[in-house]
Amino acid sequence: MEVENSAYVLKNRKRMYLYTIAVAIVLPFILLSEWFDNPIFGLSRHFFVWVVVLTYVGYYVFRYLLNLNFVHVSVDSSKLTVRYYSLRPFTKSHNSIEIPLTAFEGYKVNARLFGLRKELVLYQRIQGKRAKYPPVSLSALSKQQLEQLIVILNAISRKV
Repeated sequence: MEVENSAYVLKNRKRMYLYTIAVAIVLPFILLSEWFDNPIFGLSRHFFVWVVVLTYVGYYVFRYLLNLNFVHVSVDSSKLTVRYYSLRPFTKSHNSIEIPLTAFEGYKVNARLFGLRKELVLYQRIQGKRAKYPPVSLSALSKQQLEQLIVILNAISRKV
């Protein structure tokens, strides 16, 4: 059983490149075009530049707060494997969690940022105590993928 979001990651990367190219085209047009020499609806050229720049920066801050991750979860006969890495710019760490099914204690899905940012916390039984793994952001999973992941996790353990 597997859940992964590689199609979303590819689409997301393309969208980010297109937004950057669009801003790189629109800003010089606004700054150098004679069309913006006279105020439009009483708004100057600088207003339009600020709108474009703040929209672009706001989009990236929002994405940063969501902490989108590539996520690949698989369950075989002996272990649960979660591989993930952040889609934030300049972050290149690839992480992996492997838990033997016999030691898998449970999971919890937390919602943050008004329910837009979902995080998976896994628990494992180690030396008679419950160990908690760092949260894995599930914000980049579709609703269907998230439901499928929960079905898989429910099949192998109980919810904490």
